[in-house]
Amino acid sequence: MSSQLNIRLRNQHEYYESSLLISIIRHISHVPLGINTGEPPHLEIIGPFSRRQSRKKRFIRRLLGKRTIPAKLTLYHTEENTRFNAEQSDFSISSDLGVTDPNHFRMPNWWGSIDWSAFGVKNMPSPRIRRLINLDTLFQPLGANVFQRPRRVAIFTTHMTEPRGTLYRELSSVIEVDGYGKYFTPEIKSHNKSGILKEDVLSNYMFSLCPENGMYPGYYTEKVPESFSAGCIPLTWADQSIAVDFKPGSYINLADYARIGYGEGFKERLHSKNIEDLASIPLLDKAPNFEGLLKFVEKIIDRALR
Repeated sequence: MSSQLNIRLRNQHEYYESSLLISIIRHISHVPLGINTGEPPHLEIIGPFSRRQSRKKRFIRRLLGKRTIPAKLTLYHTEENTRFNAEQSDFSISSDLGVTDPNHFRMPNWWGSIDWSAFGVKNMPSPRIRRLINLDTLFQPLGANVFQRPRRVAIFTTHMTEPRGTLYRELSSVIEVDGYGKYFTPEIKSHNKSGILKEDVLSNYMFSLCPENGMYPGYYTEKVPESFSAGCIPLTWADQSIAVDFKPGSYINLADYARIGYGEGFKERLHSKNIEDLASIPLLDKAPNFEGLLKFVEKIIDRALR
């Protein structure tokens, strides 16, 4: 067996080396990891951020006789709203629901915000939050204290691409909505470098407007659990399969009100008799299949090092 697991990252984001998946691989691997060392890779992890080389760079590489050494095994891992088979690979990990391919495992984006130290995995929180979410808190309801908070909505965003723009305008017509992030404060470089900790801000709000960027069965990010763990009622915008991950009644899915208008639908819910039910329903009623993910990754590592 090799004395090091050589991994090549391709088309992944700049913080990927501190991602949950890399933390899992470090935990499972019996040998140290070497990431982008230039050595022939046992495993190439491909992401969704395709970067095409310029003609000049391709010409220089050919001139110097450089070529990409094929990896022994490839894994496509996307944390974005892209499909599990967007890149050809031996294995894939995505948020997609309904995939029957045995070489695919569903790992929702929001798992990256959970503290998995009980499984020996030492993942790190994003710069936007102070600490990872204790899974136990998501099995507990918000409690009646949420209705003692100011009846206002907070939104964190870097853009107003739809549906955010419409949701923001519609809700602002029926309730006070306060905005945070680069869209509202342009001098902020990025959401990871704002210096604002989400849970500190959300502690002063009853609601958190946290819509998904797009709809696809299974694509649910950190937005809902981070809002819930901060004691807010999440106002999401997602497809109906969100109920697979999060217990209905613990959040408000604004997509349900597309026919009558998001603002009007939220207003009706806000003044309904069952609004207090939101404080009595936990976000989770079943544990995520994290052990299944560990076994899946272990299978990949064993094959890569074989």
